[in-house]
Amino acid sequence: MATFKTHTEGGSWTGGGTEVPNCNTAQQAVLNTAMLRIARVLGGWNLPCLIAVRDRLQDRLNCSLVIDCPGCTNLDGFTDSIGSANVSLCNTALGGTQARATAVLFHEMVHSVGGTELDAEALENHFFGGNGATFPTSDDFPKFRGEGGAFVIWDEATGNVFERCVEGGSWNSSPTITQGAQLNVNFPAPPSTGGGGGSWI
Repeated sequence: MATFKTHTEGGSWTGGGTEVPNCNTAQQAVLNTAMLRIARVLGGWNLPCLIAVRDRLQDRLNCSLVIDCPGCTNLDGFTDSIGSANVSLCNTALGGTQARATAVLFHEMVHSVGGTELDAEALENHFFGGNGATFPTSDDFPKFRGEGGAFVIWDEATGNVFERCVEGGSWNSSPTITQGAQLNVNFPAPPSTGGGGGSWI
């Protein structure tokens, strides 16, 4: 089961003290509800090319996820690094609606299994669109272009997002990458970023 990061209160230089979760009781309640909602999403997963991603997310939820509440206010949440099981939710997410906290936790969990900002935004909006997800900001689009997606393909010209299907490959040959099912999101590039051209190829 996912755990909450703790700190030690009391004790002395020789030891002792009590381990106290960094997330207070109210925050833990919000996050426990969020994890139940995310578990339901994972149980109804509808992206066949991304079953391995779902499995890694379920592993995080059931085993290795460590959640911190550092009290930050400049972000909604962050992950220690892409692929890290340590995710943090800020007061801005935890102090809002339950729906927003759930979407932010899911977004950070996508980073925790290797997802880029494009992957996290696309999957957050696919599963939580109209229910806590927020549209990418103008700062996200340069990341979409620079990092691409590990799990999804973004067609910059249309804004459509598709599963990234990977088949085959071995030590001496590259896998075949194709466009899979379309996600129910659309991220048209802002005009100021020169958003014409570009495709999933």
